[in-house]
Amino acid sequence: MGDGHIKKNNEFISFYFRHLKDAENFVNDFKSIFHQDNIKAKKTTFCYEAIICSKSFSELLRELGAPAGSKVFQQFLIPKWIYYGPDEIKLAFLSVIFGNEGSKPQNNKWRIQFVLSKNKENIQNLLIFLNQIRNMLYPFGIFSSHIQLRKQKGRQFCGRFYIKRKENLHKFYKMLEFSYASEKQRYLEALVLNGKSPEV
Repeated sequence: MGDGHIKKNNEFISFYFRHLKDAENFVNDFKSIFHQDNIKAKKTTFCYEAIICSKSFSELLRELGAPAGSKVFQQFLIPKWIYYGPDEIKLAFLSVIFGNEGSKPQNNKWRIQFVLSKNKENIQNLLIFLNQIRNMLYPFGIFSSHIQLRKQKGRQFCGRFYIKRKENLHKFYKMLEFSYASEKQRYLEALVLNGKSPEV
């Protein structure tokens, strides 16, 4: 639902990472759970890509609620087994999707931005999905802003909200993380522990 892609033919799945370390951590975690070696990480032009060549695993992900093809042009929501699941499942999901779609806090600002895009026909679905994320944060004492919807030139509609203020980012750091996004996590940790963004 974030930085991943199931090909329409269901032959393989790709997950994308900015840094090699994050891609390797994902590959190792995948192998520890599924005990399969049909996954590898490779360098692309702009990032690192972990590829799983397995039609059966693609079909499993779809059965669990993951969309196939371009996510901008279709509707999907958080699966009920996650949305109404135990806290461990909710926290794992939120950590990964914020690692994908959340922004690192920077310029010493106590703020994390979460943003997703949809085409015009799926704006309502976008708003519902973003509210699901916000609702999942609330029981953990993490409060977020209202959703902002914008149309940017040459792009689809973007919906975004923010987690602001020191107390909310402290709770985010204590209960969640930017999974498989080590640079974002480093910025969050520096802000929470030292009160400022890390040296570049």
